[in-house]
Amino acid sequence: MVTVDAGLIDPEETRGEQYKTSALNRAVVFHALHRAGLDEPAARGRGLCLVTGLPYSRYFASVGTRDNAQIEAKTLHYQQPVARLNGSPIARIVWHTVSPEAVAALAAHNVETRNPGGRWSAVIDIGGQTTDIVLVTRNTDGVTIDHAHSATAPTAMLSVHDYMRQKIPGLSRRACEEALRQFTHMQRALVRIERQDQDISELVADSLAAVGAVIGRQADRLLAAASADIDLILVAGGGAEALGRFLRIRGVEIVTDPQTANARGFFYKARERIREVRARGRA
Repeated sequence: MVTVDAGLIDPEETRGEQYKTSALNRAVVFHALHRAGLDEPAARGRGLCLVTGLPYSRYFASVGTRDNAQIEAKTLHYQQPVARLNGSPIARIVWHTVSPEAVAALAAHNVETRNPGGRWSAVIDIGGQTTDIVLVTRNTDGVTIDHAHSATAPTAMLSVHDYMRQKIPGLSRRACEEALRQFTHMQRALVRIERQDQDISELVADSLAAVGAVIGRQADRLLAAASADIDLILVAGGGAEALGRFLRIRGVEIVTDPQTANARGFFYKARERIREVRARGRA
């Protein structure tokens, strides 16, 4: 049994290799589908097309080779049964495919701006646990990943939490999140520590600068050889707004609503799948 609530005092830790195919993850995803109103079509016998993602290093086992075991495990994951305690209908997934995450953010940007950019584009996708740095080239066959200049870095938003908690050991995860939220929108962070309000804005700024510099150096090392040819460098993911301006990379562009950029890219892929199925049905 899983309870999903933003106000939980002691939430489950989602940092770990097994989370993406865990029962906890499956419950959270079906709860999101419920909140989006997608249980109701299931009650009428209709199913959903679902596209989800994996980080670059989990989607590819080695240079250019898909990790079929990881992809199959994720594909089958949401087809396992989930039930609501009150017995009410729950979303039914009839088609599910898995894609590399950062490429989805680029797809969303291209569709929404109607500007595919030049031949070479890079995406820095800053998540919670990891950051995908992916270089792609556009050709007559579509988009191809340059695997020699792409990787997953083990540094992301939770690294900022770690840095802050090293300086203030008693700082909770919730306090870290609140401080980062305040600082991102107001350039100030006020949190309650030992029953007193404390301004930790300087600590937040230092933490973001330190982690952003690490990610920036990792991206520089990967992209340096191709930098003269890169026309567009996008920053996406849940950590983009907080860390994007601390990367110290010239000319980066934070995508619109970066937290949902991958999800929107997945939506466009699912929509294309539905159109293909309908077209075959009319043929």
